[in-house]
Formats: sequence, structure tokens, C-alpha cells
Amino acid sequence: MFDKLLQTERRTGEGLQVVQTRGNASDLPMQLHHVARAISTKRKMTIVTARYTEFNYKLMASKLAIRWDPNLIRIIELQTLYDGFEMDGEELIHRIDEDRTLTDKSSETRGGDNLPAELPSIIYLEDVTVLERLGVRPVAVALLIMRLFDRMALTFHDQIRPLLIAGFEEETQSFEMLKDRCNVRILMETIGGGFDKTVTGKIKLWVRNNKLHEEPRELLYLVGERSIKDFHFGIF
Repeated sequence: MFDKLLQTERRTGEGLQVVQTRGNASDLPMQLHHVARAISTKRKMTIVTARYTEFNYKLMASKLAIRWDPNLIRIIELQTLYDGFEMDGEELIHRIDEDRTLTDKSSETRGGDNLPAELPSIIYLEDVTVLERLGVRPVAVALLIMRLFDRMALTFHDQIRPLLIAGFEEETQSFEMLKDRCNVRILMETIGGGFDKTVTGKIKLWVRNNKLHEEPRELLYLVGERSIKDFHFGIF
């Protein structure tokens, strides 16, 4: 998977992160990277998705020889969070905010002393831009993401360093609010349409250093039929 990404910067495995895709790039390889990492380190992970089903993830994991563990990986499909045929953005935000299987609201007042085994220490919000398309105010989207991460940090305290990743397919207003507030910002974009046999695209990585993000570091990545790997420029 994206081993060079972790070797380049260990902080890519913790904190509040924003993953932006550009053009026809997809952050699915990044999601599967974190699924594999969660399983190998025995950490609970939840993916909130508007595009894929649990079956899709299991199928893609099997092709990459990732041994799926339902006790560690949970998929929440956005359509299961609302009633009826029409999706209301504000109601969707409320349900994500109130979902006790994602974060513990009581952590806002008590502080984390006992490690909650049932809650995920890794959350991947697959495409946050869908919330703004449904009419949610950008500031409400940004505040939801920061609130979820703050609860995770309070819940797990210093026992585990939580990771919350927000994926963006577009440079929305909520993206602009978060890109300079997150710990890590990642940009994924294809090279040559993403169909080259030797390289699919490149990853740009910004890491927050005190108040400012460092100069971006770059990696290339290749998505094959049964493998995903990253590598430095000139080193395959």
C-alpha cells in the first residue's frame, strides 16, 4: 500500500487530515490503504460513504489480499441515515453528529479516562462535498468535522492518537476553511489521465508545522489490478 507515505511522514497516521482529489483522481486507494493499516494494527475504523457499499469495499479488499475483519472495519452508507427518498442535508449532518457509534458526545464534558473499545479510532468521511451539494452551510460542514475530531481526541486521550480523514472532490468553501486548520493535507491527482502502466498519479503532502504547513512533498503512485503502491520520483 502507501508505505512510502508513512515512511516520509509518520504523522500521516494521526490527526485531522484533508484528502483532496483533482481531475479524475479517486481517493479510493487512500481509503484502502487505511483499511489495510487499521486491520494490521488492530484498530477500529469506520468509513462514512455516499458512493460505495460494504460489498464494494469487501470486493476491492479481497483483490488486494486484504483480510477483511468486520470486527474492525465498519461501513456507514449515507442513504441508511435518512428516511424516505429525499435526502435532507441538515438532517444528515444532525444524524452524523448524533451517531453514538462514531463518537462519544459525553467526552466533551468528562474527558477520556477509559478507552472505549466499541468506538473507532480512525474515521474516513469519504466525500464531504456531498453535504454542501445537499444545501448544508459550509461552516456547518467544517464545524461538524472539527467537532467529531475533538471528541475523538478527548475520548481516546493519550492512549491512542485518533485519525479523522475528510475527503473532498471539489474545492468547496468548507475545504477552504479546513485546509489550513488540518494537521495534514493531501492532494491526489492523476498523471496522463491515470491510464499509464507505470504511474497512475501523484500525491502532494503538506504537514502542519506549528502554525504553517511545510513545503509540499511529492510521491508517485500506481494502482494495479491487484496492488497499490507509492514510490519516490525516479525510484520505482
